[in-house]
Amino acid sequence: MHVTKKIVDILIYDTSEKSTKAIIDICELNSWTYEQCNQLEDAVKKLVVIDPRVIIVEVFSRSKDIELLRALKKIRSNSIIVKYSETTEDYFFYQKRFGLIYDFVLKSCSQEVIFEVLKKAIDYHHYKTSKLSTSDKSLSGIKSELEGMVWKEQKLVDSQKTMGKAIIESIVHSIYQGMGFGNIVPIVDLLELGRIDEGEYTKVQTELLNSLIENTAPVLIMKDKLDNMLTIMDMNPKSENVSGKEFEEILLKAIEEIEKLRLIKNHNFSLEKNIYPNEIISNKEVLGIIFREILTNAMKFSPDNSSILISTYKVENEFFLVVFNDILEDGSSYTGIPPEMEFEIFEPFFKISNVFDERFYQEELGFGIGLTVVHDFIKKLGGNIHLNNVVDYVSKPSKLKIKTEVSFITTN
Repeated sequence: MHVTKKIVDILIYDTSEKSTKAIIDICELNSWTYEQCNQLEDAVKKLVVIDPRVIIVEVFSRSKDIELLRALKKIRSNSIIVKYSETTEDYFFYQKRFGLIYDFVLKSCSQEVIFEVLKKAIDYHHYKTSKLSTSDKSLSGIKSELEGMVWKEQKLVDSQKTMGKAIIESIVHSIYQGMGFGNIVPIVDLLELGRIDEGEYTKVQTELLNSLIENTAPVLIMKDKLDNMLTIMDMNPKSENVSGKEFEEILLKAIEEIEKLRLIKNHNFSLEKNIYPNEIISNKEVLGIIFREILTNAMKFSPDNSSILISTYKVENEFFLVVFNDILEDGSSYTGIPPEMEFEIFEPFFKISNVFDERFYQEELGFGIGLTVVHDFIKKLGGNIHLNNVVDYVSKPSKLKIKTEVSFITTN
């Protein structure tokens, strides 16, 4: 039996009676409906039967905080989350940028300030739902489409039992696009059709011959890249301790090494005032490959003249490198994850759809397989890599971006 969930304006999750009362007073003054709880178990039970427009939640320890926010997002992906805190923490800004929270407000703030934050959150929820209701597709249609995509992806995974088969298919797909074999095959056919034999010599159209010569250059580059990839894939990287200073130096060197690719779309790399750990477990040589491939991928999937943000953060024994880039418009009905839905769909990095841009044919790995190799290296070294779309609430106005996140294990 289908149960209609009760819609309320605010769900208050706070263990302090005083600060809870302050929110309740604001709700009652503005005729906002609300529910309150002071334990996680109660919050989960309430979320089963209610659908809050805004969830205002107090701050717990840093690690538990992230787990709680992710759990709330999974249960109520459409609810807008606001943090309620005694003090301002630096990681709140990361949580806003990662789309985990909409905003935060201090408990010591005046009722007017708290009201403004909550009102903006409610207004934003109304905006999201109105965009959803005016969409050409119904919720059930989108749900069916997403389920279909998951089914097709699972079938693809089942059919690609080994990394080797996926790599071969990617190489074949890449070779027959744009410059290279994709053009050589029809050119040779045209030369064959239009040739004129005259004894020991054969006449062909000059334009076709020049085009054939032009397309052999990328083929030679492909051969060199394949040789390089075989060398890289034969690597058996051993785990080693990498200091924070070494990590930063390798990252800066990688940025220098892809300068020619950066100029293609005139991108700008923006490094936040990053904090690096004392040591991580990784491999210095592999780190260079990882950085170059991640940044190259961000450039390929972002529009011309856009900024690519590089950030870091640490949670307990894990250190994260995060790269944000704007989403490349491809002219289709969907751009990444549909902006009106803002679903946080997490997918492995190497599964992202290939956008072919022949201007990047000189990239180090290419062929659409670089991410597969990088993913394999990172997993072997005990880390992980994911890609998903997030709403960057720090940008004004808020903007949907692609987030690439690589995690490393720290030694302390």
